[in-house]
Amino acid sequence: YILDSSSVNIINNGSSFVIIFNVIEHSFFSQSRISLCYENEREVFSLCKNEKYAAIPVNRPLCDLKKIEVSGLKINNRCSLFVQSDIGCDERSIVISPHPDDAELSSFLYYAKRNNTTYIVNVTAGEYLMRLKSQYIDGLSDDLTEAVSLKGMIRLWNGLHIPALAGIASSQILSLGYQDGKIELSIKKSLPPISEYRYTNDNLVKYDFDDRVSLVGDLSLLMNKLKPTVVIVPNPFIDTHSDHVASAWAIAKAMEASGFYPEKILLYAIHKKGYKNRIVNSYEHCRYISGEDLDIMRKVFLGGFSIYSECSSERLHKMKVIALDAMHDLRHKDRFLKAIKKKLKKALFLRREDKQHPHELVNSFGKRNEVFIVVDGRSFCSTLNGVIHE
Repeated sequence: YILDSSSVNIINNGSSFVIIFNVIEHSFFSQSRISLCYENEREVFSLCKNEKYAAIPVNRPLCDLKKIEVSGLKINNRCSLFVQSDIGCDERSIVISPHPDDAELSSFLYYAKRNNTTYIVNVTAGEYLMRLKSQYIDGLSDDLTEAVSLKGMIRLWNGLHIPALAGIASSQILSLGYQDGKIELSIKKSLPPISEYRYTNDNLVKYDFDDRVSLVGDLSLLMNKLKPTVVIVPNPFIDTHSDHVASAWAIAKAMEASGFYPEKILLYAIHKKGYKNRIVNSYEHCRYISGEDLDIMRKVFLGGFSIYSECSSERLHKMKVIALDAMHDLRHKDRFLKAIKKKLKKALFLRREDKQHPHELVNSFGKRNEVFIVVDGRSFCSTLNGVIHE
């Protein structure tokens, strides 16, 4: 599909666009891909086999887009195109990260461009550990309780220091220290945080805690003191990780408790159960908004929503890859069965293997764009509470 540049010169060159492709059919044997071809660069998006349509972000001026290549699928010649709403670089923002590395996976490019006005909130230290064999350093401890504590300290350090690669000051990073894997219980039963994982700015959230401290209370204080215009949070309607869903619920309750509703809620999804058994990389969905996602959001947000894509320069993209690689939890070895599955896919030519990082999350999220679904604060709270009550 060759694009006539002269036909798009009337469009503002500084705007970002999203193209919605309608898929007619997928090839059974080939990987489904859509490639956006610029002058000296190509961006490849891999689609899952059952996608009927997909919203692909164009992160450069549309007049720079020379052609669109498709392989392994047929698309309708008529595609929908719309300009996304812009989010300024001076917006006061809060990134809600259930675990250290969730903020980097979902929003590194976003907060790097707004490093003076963005605050990162790590809800837990991500200390959960099932067995001693899963330690980052083999044989570091032969006691599981100690190993859990050490893992928490390693990930706490990651969460507090790696954002500095994007210019985030330490005073803008908080670790609330609630229990990994038990965020929902922290809300319902007011489980206290773990003191060794709690690192806060006393001007925002107090470090010392007592029986009255709670996750919703901590987030309410942040809402009242920072008055953010943007809050970035896991999408509880798409992301299936229990801690991610509970974190979204917690921030919604905090908005209601504080009475402050941000103008924009940016929703991201990292873990999507529906993609795990498909041929495509399990996390490739992070680079575009799938038709399945759009259908879900249309059902729950009757008042409408929009899409926002954060693009990056080549340098900033490389900094994100460095930040992700520095995270210990994104460097661990694949489990045996997962490693075998990868080799089988490669042998059967079912998966593209260009410039692969050992960890699948870094492969997919370490790209040049971050996509979000955008809703307003009041709609987010009312919709989420309605779904939970049902």
